[in-house]
This record gives sequence, structure tokens and C-alpha cells, in this order.
Amino acid sequence: MKILRTALLALPVALAAAFGAPVSAQSAAPTLKLDYGPGTCTFVTDGGLTIGGDEPGVVNATGTFGTGCPTGSATGTADLSLGASATSTTVDKSVTITWSAVADVCHYTGTSFPAALSGWPSSGDACVGATACAAGDTYTASFTSSGNYTFGVKCISGEHNGQPETSAAKTVTVAVSGGTPPPPSTSCVAPAGLTQQTTATLQSFNGYPTLDDVDVTKWSNVFGYGWSSGGEHYGWPGFAGGGSKIFVNKNQYISIPFTVPANAEQTGLDGTPYGYFATNNSSVNNGVVWSASISDECGDFVRPTEIDDPEYWCYASFNYSQSGLYWTVAPAARRKFSCNLVPGKTYYFNLIAAPMSDVTKSNCQGSSCSTNLQLLMTFKNGPLLP
Repeated sequence: MKILRTALLALPVALAAAFGAPVSAQSAAPTLKLDYGPGTCTFVTDGGLTIGGDEPGVVNATGTFGTGCPTGSATGTADLSLGASATSTTVDKSVTITWSAVADVCHYTGTSFPAALSGWPSSGDACVGATACAAGDTYTASFTSSGNYTFGVKCISGEHNGQPETSAAKTVTVAVSGGTPPPPSTSCVAPAGLTQQTTATLQSFNGYPTLDDVDVTKWSNVFGYGWSSGGEHYGWPGFAGGGSKIFVNKNQYISIPFTVPANAEQTGLDGTPYGYFATNNSSVNNGVVWSASISDECGDFVRPTEIDDPEYWCYASFNYSQSGLYWTVAPAARRKFSCNLVPGKTYYFNLIAAPMSDVTKSNCQGSSCSTNLQLLMTFKNGPLLP
């Protein structure tokens, strides 16, 4: 049985059913189950009901609404208010969407997102019943992907008490920029609640110039960018003495893959490539402690507990008292107090603004933090890339 929405709005109630010719009245006092969209409304009759009384296809009955029924009815032409606290933002900020309506039912019609947002469906009912629609909703949208997010609502005031059915539909679009940080991938091992940041703002150490939306999954963009030499890009190990002032979003981490060449021939202290990541005191402020690691896993910040473990020295905290993560391409004998890299192997340089004791407890006082991260070394630049 298909029940018209307007049948739920007044007593006595006329319930439209998919009947053709009139049929005889029934003497029983049945309970009607009315399917209206999001659920089933129970209507308890107080006597008989008549099918096809005044006109074919109409059910006439009196009684009371029970469980699951929408409350109230709109008293005028459908009207809708829909707005956003901002129509442009970045992935590290949120926007508040508010709406309310004079209507009997509203749907999420017109909604279109480049990536799903929890709590705002792309279709279905937004409210059922005048009371719920008048209350509307206040929704906070937090974005993890860039693009244009269109929030849409369509509301209907049903035909009742001589009022014809009317509708109102509106959309509001929020333009989100700042890259497309993905959710944690199966290849990353960072704790739950942290996501990998794949694009970031970079600056030279003196703060000028500024590069936005830089792909920070490429080594040559962060440690191989020649700020002082015309902006060339160098492969691993990068631009000698180079690096960037990098902005990392709160509760996100940078993970940059690199592969050590099988024939790493540049000369260091004992004939092997050697270098270290360093941050200076002027770039570590407001109590921010940075954690970094060189690991064969993306998002790895779990430092071995034993200082004698060879991997112990592949993890470091950058703060006022400690500011170095040393590495070398391992010679025949491993170098102490240094992260020893194997030729031909791929690693990740992981960085987050949080203490290594608990990287889910971010140090950032705002939505992002920045640090001057420099790669110092005893050998020449890596290969110049096209």
C-alpha cells in the first residue's frame, strides 16, 4: 500500500491507497502501518474505515497517531534557509553549515562532494515532520581533501488543509584548497587518528619565497630544492646544505620516500656518504618538539627501547637540547650513533610535530607548525633532475 505523505498531517485523516474501484466498508478497527520514507508510522483507528468512500482510491478513517510518526505539519509555503560560515577554506580548517525550513519533509537533494564527509549524506531524508524541519541542523564540515563541496537541501510542504504542495531547494558550495591528504593507507603504520600530509607550504629558511601545495612525498621537492640556485631539483641525497622551512598540519605527518643508490659513490668521512638532518633553535619555538625517523615503513615513530639496538639511532627528537638525526650509507662495519642505510634499499623520512613518547599528542598550538629543517652533509649534490 502506497500512502501519500499528506495523509499524515491531520485528523480525521484521508489515506490515499493504490486502489481502483470503491470497495465495501470494513467493520473492524484495524491498526494501519504507514510507510512514509525513513520508517513506519503506526495509526490506530477508533472504528471502522471506509475504502473508496467519497472518491475512488481514498481510505477514510479516524483515530490517533502512534509510534514512529512525524510530528506537526507545516502551516505555509515551503521555505528553506541554508548557509555556510565560509565559502572557501583549506583542508586544515572547518566550516559550519546551518539550515532550517518551513516544510513537512526535507531531503539532501543537490549534494555533491569530491570525497565523503561523515555526518552529511549525499541523499536521503534530512528531516521528517514540521517540528524537526523547523529545528534544522548545524553541521561542522572537516575536510581532508581539496575540491568543491556542494551542500544541498530540498524541502516540501505537503498538500493539506486546502494548501497545494510547494517546495524549496537551495545549495551552498565551499571551495577547499590545500592539497589532498589521504586517510592512513595500508602501507603506513602511524597510530590511529593521524593522517599522512601529502602537500604542504614550503619556504626558504629566511621565509621568502613561499611555495604552496608542494608535493611533499618527493624528496627532490623538500631536500633537493635549490632555493639559492634558481630552483633546480636534485635527487637523493639532495641539495648539499639545503632544506626547507616546512609547515606540517596538526595531527598529520610527513613521510618522504627515498631510495639509496646501489652505487652511492660520493665521498664522506671514511669514503661513504654521510649527513644529518638538523633544525636550529630559532625554528623550534612555543614548546614544539618534533619527532623524526628514517624507517623502511611510512609513518613509523616507534623508537626501539634499547640504545644498543642498531635502529635506535634512526629516530630523533628535535628540540633545544637535541637537533640531529645522523645517517650514513653503511660501510663494512656499522657506524655508531648513526642510522646506517643499505645501498639499493628504500626508506621513508618521517616527521611530525609531536613528542616521540606519544605522537598523538600534538605540540601545535594552532592548525599547523613549521620548522627549518636542513640536510647537512659532507658530499656533493645529488643528481640534477630534469
